[in-house]
Amino acid sequence: MKNRITILYLTLFVLIMAHVTQFLYILNLKPTDVLWPVKWIPQSSWFFTANIMLGTSLLSTFLLAFKTKHRSLRIISFVSVFFLMAMYFSYGKINHGFHQWIYILAALIFPPTFKKEYDEWWRQNLAGIFTLTYFCSGIWKIRGFFDFATSYKQYSLADYLRIQVNNATLDNGPSYFIHFFNSPSSNVFLILGALLVIALQVLPFLFVFKKKYISAFICVALFHTMTLISLKVWFFQSIILAAILLLDFDQQEYEIKEN
Repeated sequence: MKNRITILYLTLFVLIMAHVTQFLYILNLKPTDVLWPVKWIPQSSWFFTANIMLGTSLLSTFLLAFKTKHRSLRIISFVSVFFLMAMYFSYGKINHGFHQWIYILAALIFPPTFKKEYDEWWRQNLAGIFTLTYFCSGIWKIRGFFDFATSYKQYSLADYLRIQVNNATLDNGPSYFIHFFNSPSSNVFLILGALLVIALQVLPFLFVFKKKYISAFICVALFHTMTLISLKVWFFQSIILAAILLLDFDQQEYEIKEN
């Protein structure tokens, strides 16, 4: 588990580094819709605070790749990344790419130890938190279907799905199959696709409880592939986190299972 946590923090450091130019450009602008976690920051010191949070995020995540036992560092890492992302998304549009990372950083504050005998317990809990975000999103989609069906009885479920696809094109550009999605012949395909998407979001959480981590990862990967094809939405940060939490890449874990 320690190796997995080391890879997690080192990967987060690399992801933040990859976004440094983008962070600095956006955060140098005046925020248009300040989120609640950072409403306390004066406009006059916005960019200065952003630099502090960015620097602290980079330093703490890098150090944690080698000092995973230091809880104080884990707290600093969570707080700095949390505020950095709150500032970054205070411009009228929220991207969910780093949200799951923040949840995992929060959970990693609490482990008293990363000893080998607790490996499986902590892995299942972290994977459970991660896949719970998909589970909740899937259930929310079901609620959305029912709300639409009761509010707009003149439209079919396929019409609702078609509206969602077209709304996504306003932000991301036309999907690869936009002409097909807008044709009447796509009705059955859209409904079956929506049911499959919901299944791919709900199942990973259930698979984690059965400790079927590979099955959970396959569902997550297929879900993001489908959203890329249909909506041109690609959360590569989520795929990376899924690989870290769900794939069996640690030789020690194989040895534990074999014994």
